[in-house]
Amino acid sequence: MNTFKQITYVSLFAALIGCTDLEPEVFDRIDGDVVVLDAANQLIQDTTLVQNYLSTSYNQLFQYLDEREIFALTEVTTDEMVVPTRGTDWSDNGLWIQLHEHSWNPDHEFIQSAWDGLSRGVARTFEVKQLFADFIRLKPEFADFLVPYEAELDVLLAYYSWQYIDLFGVLPSLKEQLSPVVYDRNAGTQWIIELLENAIPKLYSKVALPEYGRVVRESAHALLAKVYLNKFIYEGQSAASSDDMAKAILNADAVINSGAYQLAGDYFSMFEASNENSPESMIVIQNQDNLWNYAHTTTRNLMTLHYNQTAGQVNYAPWNGMCTTEDFFNTWDDDQNPSNGVNTVDGRFNNGRYNELFGFDLGMLFDQQYDPNGTMLNDRNGNPLSFTAIIGNIRQASEVEGVRVIKWAPDDNSPSPFQADNDVALLRYADVVLVKAEALWRMGNSGEALVTLNNLRTQRGATPYASISAEGQEILRERGLELYWEGHRRTDLIRFDHFTKGTWFAKQVSPDYFSIFPIPTKALAANSILTQNTGY
Repeated sequence: MNTFKQITYVSLFAALIGCTDLEPEVFDRIDGDVVVLDAANQLIQDTTLVQNYLSTSYNQLFQYLDEREIFALTEVTTDEMVVPTRGTDWSDNGLWIQLHEHSWNPDHEFIQSAWDGLSRGVARTFEVKQLFADFIRLKPEFADFLVPYEAELDVLLAYYSWQYIDLFGVLPSLKEQLSPVVYDRNAGTQWIIELLENAIPKLYSKVALPEYGRVVRESAHALLAKVYLNKFIYEGQSAASSDDMAKAILNADAVINSGAYQLAGDYFSMFEASNENSPESMIVIQNQDNLWNYAHTTTRNLMTLHYNQTAGQVNYAPWNGMCTTEDFFNTWDDDQNPSNGVNTVDGRFNNGRYNELFGFDLGMLFDQQYDPNGTMLNDRNGNPLSFTAIIGNIRQASEVEGVRVIKWAPDDNSPSPFQADNDVALLRYADVVLVKAEALWRMGNSGEALVTLNNLRTQRGATPYASISAEGQEILRERGLELYWEGHRRTDLIRFDHFTKGTWFAKQVSPDYFSIFPIPTKALAANSILTQNTGY
C-alpha cells in the first residue's frame, strides 16, 4: 500500500461517512511498500506487536463513554434516563430535552457526534484490515499467522457496523478497490451476519486466548445472537421468524455451553475499579492503570451526582444532571404499588458497600443523602439533599428532583476523578442469557424462557416470576433491571414496540419513524450516495 493509496483510503472514507476528523498522518513521501515491508518484518521478529495494530480499532470503543454521543442516543431517549434543566444548568439549547421528548432533527449535535464516532470505529478498523492485507501481499508466509487477528478485527467491524444499522438504519461501507457503498438496513444486516459467521471459525476460543478484554469466538457468537434477535426489526417485520430465533438461541448456547463465562456472584463487583476479572465481560472498554484515556468511566458518576456529593475526594465535582424517570424507578417495585414506596429484594437495586468511603450507595440513589462521615447533605440552597422520584417539570426541575444512578463505583485509588480504573463491558454474559430467554419466548417456548429468566433473577437475589405474559413484559422489565444505564434500553424498547408508542415522564407517543435517527445534515452534504431517512 503506497502512501498515496493510504491517504486516498482515509480521505475517501471520511467523505463517504461525512466525518471531518479522520485525518491521515503522513510520515514521509517514500514508497509506501518499503514502509509496510519494514513493519511486516518487525512483526515477524516480534509477533506480540500485532496487538499494537489491533489497538487502533479497540481504542475507538472509548467513544461509548462520552455522555454526548452514542450513550445519549441509547439512554436519554428512553425511560431509563432523563436530563432535566435545573435553572440554567443542562439547558444546552434544549439538546437533552429534544432527545427525551423525541423531537430531534438532523442537525442535532449529539446525533452528528454519534455518527462521527461510529465513522471513526469503522474507518480505523478498515485501515488495519487493509494494512494486514498488504502485509500478506508482501509477505505471503504471514497469512496463516494473521488469520485469527483479521477475524478479531472483523468482529469489531461488525460491532461498529451493527450500531450504524441499529441507530441510523444504514451502513456506509467500502467494497473492493476503495469503492464506496451504502447498504440499506436489510443488506447491511445480512453483511454483518456473514462477516460474523465467517469470522467465528477463525477466532481463538476464550480458553485458547484467555487474555482479558480480547474479542474471542464467544464474543462473536454473543454479538451474532443479538443481531439475530433484532433482525425482524431491521427487516421491518412485525414478528420474529422462528428460524432467526433458533439461530439466536444457537449462538447464545455456543457462549453458555462453552463454560468460559458465568453470571457474576456479586452483581456490583462487575462495575468496581478492580473489575478486570469479571466473569461476564465480553467486549470491553479497558481503563487500565489509571491512565488518562479518550474518555473516562467517571463521567457516569459525575453526570448524575449532586454538586455537593464529592465522595470525600479532592477535585471531585459532580454535574447534577442525569437521573432516571419515576416510571423506570417504579419498575423495581415487586408489588407494583408505588403508593407504599418501591419494595424489592433485588440485589441490583441498591447496595451500600461504599457508604463509609463515598457517602452514597451504588444503584438507585433516593431520599436523604449523606457525606462519607454520615452527615446529612444539603443542596446549594441549604435545603436537605433528598432525592425524589417525581420530577415536576423537565424544563424547570429543582436540584433534588430525580432518582440518581451509580452503576460504576468511584475509584478511590485514582489520582484524579478523570483517571478511573473501572472497565466498561459493552457486551456481557447476562445479556446473552437474556437473549436466549427472549428468543425462546418469541418461539412460543414460554416455559423454558421462564426457567432461563428465573435462573438469572435467583442469582441476583430477586423474586422469581410466576409466568411470562403474552406481551413479554417480564422479559423487557428484566432487561431493564439487569442492564440499566449500559446502553441497551432503546433497542430493547423498539423490539417490544414501546419506544415510539410508549409514554413516560415528559415523553408522549412519537412518530414511528423516530425508531431510527436521521442521517446528520453534514453527512448528507459530504456523501451524495446517502439519502435521508423517511420522515426527516
